[in-house]
Amino acid sequence: MQTYRFGYLIKSNSLKKYENDSLNINDAVLQDEPNKCQVCRNPAKQKCAGCNCVYYCSREHQKFDWKKHKKVCKSYKVVTNEAEARHIVATKDINPGEIILQEPPLIWGPSQVTVPVCLGCGQAINKEKFQPCSKCGWPVCSQICEKSPSHIPECQYTVSRGTKVTISTFNAAHPSYQCITVLRCLYQKQFLSDVWKKIDLLQSRCQERKATSKIYEKERVSIAQFILSFFKLKNIFSEEEILRLCGIVSVNGHEVPLTTPPHVALYETTSIFEHSCSANCNKTFTNHGSVLIKAGTHIKKGDRLSLCYTNPLWGTANRRHNLYQSKFFWCSCPRCSDPTEYGTYFSALRCQKNECSGYILPDTFLNQTINGKLSDWICNKCTSSTSSHHVQEVLDRISQDFNEKSNSKTVKDFIRSYEKYLHNNHYYLTEMKMILSQMLGHENEDGLPGISDEDLELKAKLCQGVANLVKILAPGINKIHSVKTVFSQCKIFPVVNLTEVKISPDNTVYVFLKRFFESVQIPHPVLFQCNMMRPVYTDQSEVRQRGILLYELHAAVAELGRRNPDPHQLTLVLQESKRILREAVDLLKNEPESLPEGKIYDSKLLILAVLSIIIVTSNATMSRFKVLIANPSVPRIAHELLSKTCDVVTSSAYDRASIVKDLEAANGVDALFWATHNPVDKELLDAAGSKLKVLSTMSAGYNHIDTKELKARGIKLSNTPNVLNNAVADVAVLLAMAASRRFTEGRQHIEHGTWINYFDTQWMLGQDITGSTIGIIGLGGIGQAIAKRLKGFDVGKILYTGHREKPEGKAIGAEFVNLDSLIKNSDFIVLAAPLTNATHHMCNSDFFGKMKKTGILINISRGALVDHQALIKALKEGQIFAAGLDVMEPEPLNTDSELLKLPNVVLTPHIGSATNNTRNAMAELTAQNILRALSGQEMLTPVKI
Repeated sequence: MQTYRFGYLIKSNSLKKYENDSLNINDAVLQDEPNKCQVCRNPAKQKCAGCNCVYYCSREHQKFDWKKHKKVCKSYKVVTNEAEARHIVATKDINPGEIILQEPPLIWGPSQVTVPVCLGCGQAINKEKFQPCSKCGWPVCSQICEKSPSHIPECQYTVSRGTKVTISTFNAAHPSYQCITVLRCLYQKQFLSDVWKKIDLLQSRCQERKATSKIYEKERVSIAQFILSFFKLKNIFSEEEILRLCGIVSVNGHEVPLTTPPHVALYETTSIFEHSCSANCNKTFTNHGSVLIKAGTHIKKGDRLSLCYTNPLWGTANRRHNLYQSKFFWCSCPRCSDPTEYGTYFSALRCQKNECSGYILPDTFLNQTINGKLSDWICNKCTSSTSSHHVQEVLDRISQDFNEKSNSKTVKDFIRSYEKYLHNNHYYLTEMKMILSQMLGHENEDGLPGISDEDLELKAKLCQGVANLVKILAPGINKIHSVKTVFSQCKIFPVVNLTEVKISPDNTVYVFLKRFFESVQIPHPVLFQCNMMRPVYTDQSEVRQRGILLYELHAAVAELGRRNPDPHQLTLVLQESKRILREAVDLLKNEPESLPEGKIYDSKLLILAVLSIIIVTSNATMSRFKVLIANPSVPRIAHELLSKTCDVVTSSAYDRASIVKDLEAANGVDALFWATHNPVDKELLDAAGSKLKVLSTMSAGYNHIDTKELKARGIKLSNTPNVLNNAVADVAVLLAMAASRRFTEGRQHIEHGTWINYFDTQWMLGQDITGSTIGIIGLGGIGQAIAKRLKGFDVGKILYTGHREKPEGKAIGAEFVNLDSLIKNSDFIVLAAPLTNATHHMCNSDFFGKMKKTGILINISRGALVDHQALIKALKEGQIFAAGLDVMEPEPLNTDSELLKLPNVVLTPHIGSATNNTRNAMAELTAQNILRALSGQEMLTPVKI
């Protein structure tokens, strides 16, 4: 009998034999007929390109076999022999960037030192965001996580002990979590033999740990003995078994940055990759926690595959010591065996003998031991020797000065101070250069366009130099590109040696585009409304190190092109940027979406990015709008948004005279970003010039602006309502509580030593918010936010007044009444109305005369709503109980004001919207309104005038 499959004839008995076959990859390599087709066993010449191990006589047979073969198709194989530990070799030539391995974890768990985390997903939790598992009590973040298979081991063991776990401390490392990962391994041993067999093959280094590490004894108490006693497992596991698993987790555990904080995972095959300080592979992770190993260099068939288990940008002595402490072996890889580290002199010091220009290094670092010392360091020119003890003293002094460099000046000072003692490539100087390359252009509000030509040139040189160094020490997956043509045409960059300039593109699209367009500053209204995020680098792997350098280098190159008067230079930069963008997206296609590097891989974003660059290129010569920001303290986000499409001028100060002077110096502006309560009148508008199209105020109120004059000139106006509602409402509630409980008076008693024994039951009695009647004048967004908050205090009633009854009032249970009724019946009166001619000094002597003597006035609107002299009199004479004011008249309040002397008034200096989030949101909205108005779009929050 015969049968047809995929268009070719197969004998049924051969097919049956094949379908029952269970060859694995190593069987395929060693089979008796290596040149026979895997399907029909006929002679074959075509090899599987994936593993280079099995043969097929035709493409059809390969397709037929793929469903089965793909499970074992690998570009590597595990090699075991008596002389060496298990290791992995390539079974074919592997290209840079090619995926070698993807595998899920055998087991995962929290780090040994960690704050409490959800044991279902691994994410951090807090008192407000957790629920105890209904079975065992361990914290989880949801019912889904409670049912997670990952949580079964500790849950089952806890249930078996008979008492639930209680976790109450969430803001510090919790010792109970030290045992979880090891406990999960023990569960595999007891119940899941298939997984346990794989874990059991991993190295534990128990003898080395016992002989050299104090951690071994600590783990005996904190993990082994704890597991045995707490979970009552003495009859099931031994102390030695648990300590062996501690070693397996310590030696083979991989930190996975997919959770916050990162967790630890064990992988079967990944753990077999040997270490090299100049590894030919690198790793990342998938969204589901699988590890993804990719080739970092060209790998030849038969080469051993390696990963770097330490920081490749540490010096040799530090790398080797770290590996000994954490992995319990002294590295002797080719890089560690070469004192010069491939000629970079990465650990070398300058010779200090008789003005010698040589560098000192030991003959070898391989004689380093935990208690021993290195041999003397010898100069490569004058051959003078320096003791390793003296070298270490020098490095220790430098190390003490290494941290807490908060600005570019301190970093430059560090480099200048120690470059006389260290080789230019020394790891201390290299790290500081990386830090400086990122600081330059990020410290000032204007970004790269705001730094000097000297600093811009320095930034590019630093990035270029360190990128070349990293390429030698830690080669990654990136294609290397020359930027010679870019630099050679930049007139302010003549001193760079262009023959060795290389770029390694490993960057995110978000980061790339944001920095590029910040630097080049060319208008594109669609792209600039995208919320481009700043980079948050997830680890210090060599690949991402080069990505950081690329990010900074391309920004500097783009800014150099922008400053060049030749428009062709700008076009060149744009073309180079487009090319890097395409390759960056390709490089990041395997990054998990949960990491910043993975969020940007989106084909639509790529299309948008490429299209945007084309549009920008065509508009490169467009004129730019000019905007004046009338306050030097405006949040950075406003500068970032506006500077993309506009030339931004920031006033030197926020007083009116300085603003007028800056406007006149600007010789006309297209938009005013108003962030001050200085009046905007005819004189100031004249100084702004006839080009002024829009005025956007960073405030909800606009009573300080002459709207009639704006209307006469055809100038648009916008404000920032709603975004500050919550912050201002919080302050209103704060003032109500402080005034009702006599905070100011209490503070005065403390300061004056008149604190009466609190057993006097009538001393310092205040007013209750609970059960009280709240009267709100002006039920706008802020008034509604205040009402919603006060309802949480179980107030008796909420009244409000205004021009008309509002449906929002009914929705929050507030009653609309006239002003007189509100004044007479309210225990607390909150002013949330705008300042107009009708509301100016509305709270006068008549107003206070109608209030309850136990009444409290709260003002978070405008100071001029209140006649302060009448208020002071009412407070002194006991017409009202107290007042809480965030706004006053004048502002700033005079230091001799009577209000400062009264015990029954609480004052805050107009801080209603003063939170980071609120001020940033206000600044962003103000800037967005300007951009939309200048581009002919409707503003987000226009003011009708």
